Amino acid sequence: MNKTKTEAFGAEEQKLAEYCKALSHPARWVIVRTLAEKQTCVCGEIVEILPLAQATVSQHLKTLKEAGLVVGEIDGPRSCYCLNTDAVETMKNRWQGFWQSIRIPNRTFESKNLIYNTMTEVKDKEAVKAMVREKYAQIASQSREQNLSSCCGAGPCSDSTYTIFSDDYSSLEGYVAEADLGLGCGIPTEYADLRPGMTVLDLGSGAGNDVFVARRIVGPEGKVIGVDMTDKMLELARDNAERLGYNNVEFRKGEIEALPIARARIDVVISNCVLNLVPDKQKAFDEIFRVLKPGGRFCISDVVLNGELPAGLNEAAEMYAGCVSGAMQKSDYLAVIHNAGFENVEIKKTKPIVIPEDILAAYDAKASDLPVIESITVTGQKPEVECGGPGCC
Repeated sequence: MNKTKTEAFGAEEQKLAEYCKALSHPARWVIVRTLAEKQTCVCGEIVEILPLAQATVSQHLKTLKEAGLVVGEIDGPRSCYCLNTDAVETMKNRWQGFWQSIRIPNRTFESKNLIYNTMTEVKDKEAVKAMVREKYAQIASQSREQNLSSCCGAGPCSDSTYTIFSDDYSSLEGYVAEADLGLGCGIPTEYADLRPGMTVLDLGSGAGNDVFVARRIVGPEGKVIGVDMTDKMLELARDNAERLGYNNVEFRKGEIEALPIARARIDVVISNCVLNLVPDKQKAFDEIFRVLKPGGRFCISDVVLNGELPAGLNEAAEMYAGCVSGAMQKSDYLAVIHNAGFENVEIKKTKPIVIPEDILAAYDAKASDLPVIESITVTGQKPEVECGGPGCC
């Protein structure tokens, strides 16, 4: 008799998976080690060790508590934490037993800038960034029509007459046709609640399309900063701004995992179909949290999955640059946002992404092989006040 999907996984594997998920952020490893060394800590002591806001540390502690690895109790105005030694010892024994049962073959191979081994797929982060940078330098030189008919400008074009990802910006105030390369998967300014005088940050600003739309809303007393890591895109954006005489926009070179922005300087962060290209998405959202002012918010359009991609698409460098194979599972994407410390997280808009058959054929795939691929526009807010009150941790 065939096993159900649940029965296919034993209790041992399920418990190990729960522990791995609970420890999926480096901050939680530091917390566990700190509690092991000090035996008991209050939240503030852990904040002193980690370069994170107290609200973010509290979220990490909550995740560890839910997994049963950490226990906490209220001690007057403070929350104290210690390891659940029985659970940690059980995890340690299971972990050692699992790896002792695994024989690791000494074989690896490379394919299209992505490195694989026989146990798990490992994407070299610097190689991924170099590939994305190279692809988007090419995209910056392509026609808008070519970008519209492919997956974010990467890979083969479709003979279909519709656009695959992008939305129509042409009716928006502040729209600059020369800055619209036909990229993106939504319109993040639509739900960003921008207001005059705000300072806005656009991540992966390209030729400046969303920056110029945001500039129109925040007005001359506001400011919009675009960050991109591709020199050709920055050149296009700066040329557009200079030609238009805009003096309250700025384009900076940088990576989203290490933003060239000081702490708590930004009112609203926007981004359009870019974070799926970032290898470390948790670090990206941690950086967004860092640069936002207390009470600041983000509005991001991005591609997410509900299911696994077929191997031909998942292994294609063009589909990573095309915002498909780098996309996360929808539930994992939202978990990353919550782990960064954001509250009031809400999906404002969902749009199905349909990849035409002629593009799929280039990767020996067909529509029936695909999971549900969606563009979502999601918002979230940094807490108004840094955590520090009684019971906040």
